[in-house]
Amino acid sequence: MHPLFAIAIALLVGVAFGTLMGIIIAFFEIQAFIVTLAGMFLFRGLAYLINLDAVPISHPFITGLSDVYLPLPGRGGLTFIAMAMLVLLVIGILIARRTRFGMSVYALGGDSHSAALLGVPVKKTIIKIYALSGFYSAMSGVIFAIYTGSAYPLAAVGVELDAIAAVVIGGTLLTGGVGYVFGTFLGGMIQGIIQTLITFDGSLNSWWTKLAVGGLLLFFILLQKGIVMWVKKRSAA
Repeated sequence: MHPLFAIAIALLVGVAFGTLMGIIIAFFEIQAFIVTLAGMFLFRGLAYLINLDAVPISHPFITGLSDVYLPLPGRGGLTFIAMAMLVLLVIGILIARRTRFGMSVYALGGDSHSAALLGVPVKKTIIKIYALSGFYSAMSGVIFAIYTGSAYPLAAVGVELDAIAAVVIGGTLLTGGVGYVFGTFLGGMIQGIIQTLITFDGSLNSWWTKLAVGGLLLFFILLQKGIVMWVKKRSAA
């Protein structure tokens, strides 16, 4: 099977499964975290059923993508992985800030009942949110497979916690309604910088990365809570 065909199947499955999660969340009004957690376990179990071993990808098309390199001024440059990430980042920013769907998402995060009174199609928007999330999740899997040149069902286990940390560190409120796609990108970059510094230091155990990110995450959660309480106090005054 040509990799392009396999990639198309992966993206379609991601969108379809994300849409299914959105339908369950929207119509049955079940906590999104519980539904998506169950979905993650389901898909991870399916991956284990398919194969428990790492499967190398040696197709010339994948090798060609891995070799793509765009030189930049100086000694740096962009690989295909980096370029794909930047394109997806820009698309995410445009969707969040320049489309009606994006504004509806912010409205739902602020107050779903108020959003419904303002005419926002709540259920339809929720389904679209998880369909888009499914697309980005599937695309992440595709890019990771290109990066590693293999498919391994145990790859990226636990990365969902790093993703949550990146979102919070990037300035997204856990209560909803406030957040920035570019901020999440910066949150991920901060984690990467911490990991790189600890790795290059050489004298610290790699688990210090988790400790540093955990401490940073706790700090930002407390900071968010303090800001919210301060805003409410000022509003009441």
